[in-house]
Amino acid sequence: MTGLTAVFAVLVALWLGAMIPGPSFVLVARNAIGVSRRAGLATALGMVETL
Repeated sequence: MTGLTAVFAVLVALWLGAMIPGPSFVLVARNAIGVSRRAGLATALGMVETL
């Protein structure tokens, strides 16, 4: 049962990590709110382009 508990704990940690916004989200939100919607979209497109 401890193996199953460990797997469940790892899955919960990964799920929580996927839900928390990262620094890229903060940058896009800052540009969209502080500068303009167009600047936010340009920032998001620039990040997508680098993938």
